[in-house]
Amino acid sequence: MRERFQTIIENWFLFEPLLFSTICTHELVENNNMSAEMRCGKMKIEYNSLKLNNLSEKELDNMLRVECIRILLKHPYERQIEGCTKEALAIASDIVIGEHYPLLSTNAKKWIEMYKLLFGECMEWYANKINNILNYAGKKNDMETEMGKWENGNGKGENGEDPNRVSNNYGNDLLNSYLDKADLWDEDPSISEEINRIIQESTSWGTIPSNMVEMIKASLIVKLDYKKILRSFHTSIVSAKRRLSRMRPNRRNGFLQMGSLYELKSKILIAVDVSGSISTQSLDVFYSAINRFFKYGVETLDVIQFDCEMKESKTFKKAKSDIEIIGRGGTNFQIVFDYLKNHSDYDGLIIFTDGYAKEPEHVYSKHTKVMWVCDKEEQYEIHHSWMSKTGRVCWINH
Repeated sequence: MRERFQTIIENWFLFEPLLFSTICTHELVENNNMSAEMRCGKMKIEYNSLKLNNLSEKELDNMLRVECIRILLKHPYERQIEGCTKEALAIASDIVIGEHYPLLSTNAKKWIEMYKLLFGECMEWYANKINNILNYAGKKNDMETEMGKWENGNGKGENGEDPNRVSNNYGNDLLNSYLDKADLWDEDPSISEEINRIIQESTSWGTIPSNMVEMIKASLIVKLDYKKILRSFHTSIVSAKRRLSRMRPNRRNGFLQMGSLYELKSKILIAVDVSGSISTQSLDVFYSAINRFFKYGVETLDVIQFDCEMKESKTFKKAKSDIEIIGRGGTNFQIVFDYLKNHSDYDGLIIFTDGYAKEPEHVYSKHTKVMWVCDKEEQYEIHHSWMSKTGRVCWINH
């Protein structure tokens, strides 16, 4: 399967530059345990090879193309709606793309017709409508029955089987596939910003339909919310510490399968650049951002100051108002990563800096997630390309 994907991607390099640039930001990962054929999110495009083996090259190309369009529209990264189920979000995404893209057009029309929805609405509008349908008492069984008719034609089962039982089984399977399709979706402004950069720098749209091009352009957002990124950074660390347990039911199959438990205590290292190029005002802003972590449920933080050498390491157990600054020399990022290499038990590293120093060598524990927080937007623009090799990047407006 990987060889088939590789052939498609090589062809995109020649004829679909925007799709090629998009897929290069995500890792292709095989996952035969999911109900969906393909899904995207968390910088991955996962595929179920067991469900894709019988597809033609054109069908496989179209399926991969749709996931890249979904990424360009940023549905997995910034279009999450509070109170909406994953199924509703995934169905809404398919409707929006299906209105303009042939692969999903049939399903999009069926959703529109089944619930008498309107064409031409935004994803949020569809998600709220579908969510209400899913949550409305008695409607879920009706929906499963209707979805079964997609598969069974007029809804009549074979060999005298009860048609509702046949269609409801199909409906459950379809809902599970939509649940799986959006399972990796989570708000992530830093990834959205990277996708926006790809869109803005694109000089060729290839064969993407013109109406879809306009929709992609309309999705551009140029500002990052560093507070939201700090929250999502902590959430991604917590989520990474998932373990399976028989003591908790699985969300789909009850106690037949193991459920998930998450370790809520994450160990975070924060490195503050105290070199001479950082103003006192910027340091105040840095430590204000650090204090914000205690509002997100973090119990302790290890904070180090550095310039061209390591200055001190302290453990914060609560927000601090008075901080002694030691340093004000040059800047050397390598000492931070050397420290991390020798203290590999950290789940996350956050570096507050203006970015003006030599790019470090990235030799450290790969399970440690890294985020760079730049002092200003112009510094983000200058240093983003090399910082993003290590982890997420954002800036603080002040």
